[in-house]
Amino acid sequence: MLAFFWVLADESLTKEAILGVIAGAAISAAIGLLWFEIWRQRGRGPARRLLGRLGADRAPVGVFVRQMFVPGNEFFSKDPESQAMSGSVAVRKWTNIPEVYDSAEVRAATELIHLLGQMGSGSVTIKSVEKESGRWTEDTVSIGPHYKSFAILDTCEPKLIAFRNPDAFRSLVTRDVFETKSGSDFGLIYKGQHANRHTFLVLMGIGSAGTVAASNYLKSNLTALGNLTGGKPFAAILAADMNAATPPGALRWLYPKPSWWRRLLFRNDWKAIWGRSGPPTS
Repeated sequence: MLAFFWVLADESLTKEAILGVIAGAAISAAIGLLWFEIWRQRGRGPARRLLGRLGADRAPVGVFVRQMFVPGNEFFSKDPESQAMSGSVAVRKWTNIPEVYDSAEVRAATELIHLLGQMGSGSVTIKSVEKESGRWTEDTVSIGPHYKSFAILDTCEPKLIAFRNPDAFRSLVTRDVFETKSGSDFGLIYKGQHANRHTFLVLMGIGSAGTVAASNYLKSNLTALGNLTGGKPFAAILAADMNAATPPGALRWLYPKPSWWRRLLFRNDWKAIWGRSGPPTS
């Protein structure tokens, strides 16, 4: 009889020990998930600061991409003539196409929209440059060189950079001019604020390569730029190779220059954004 009670006691202790282990594992897992979420949100902090209201939860965002057309709505494509005639090309006409989009600008817009989705932005709507450029009542991204992009540079604060038609960006705060030459292009990232406090972001190149470079650079350096700018407005000029399939963009100009303590605190970011060329000595 005594042995029987000891067996029951041992079984009870075993069950309590197992339940304790399970409870401890569950609590540890919950704490781990909590710390992971805190770490994940903390990692988003610099990106959210850079994007400003564009990265705010549930904030509606308008994206402007230029629409292009030709008289008669006729476009042409090149197709192989036939399988039997290797290397021969047939030109085919396609009618009743009201408008087309630059493929580089579409890629840049797609990447930016994906990025905004990762940050938790609200609904993103493609806007018409022709019909909706006068709207300044929501946070906005403008992709490519067109009327809305130029209007943002002219209207928002601070006024840092201007497009000099047809082939250059001109600084409004320094004497720098960035003019395209054979095989080269320049891209621009500009973040400004309208008088109504909405955030406006421009990603554009003088040509398609510059637009792709601006998009790629922002995506690759979002956290570093967020740390260095502290979420304030800025402009960055990127050099791009027109012959590259996906120009990565090399930083050539950043204004305003981050404060000395940010360059010290985030010195690895400061070095990284300049790439192989390294940060300027002055």
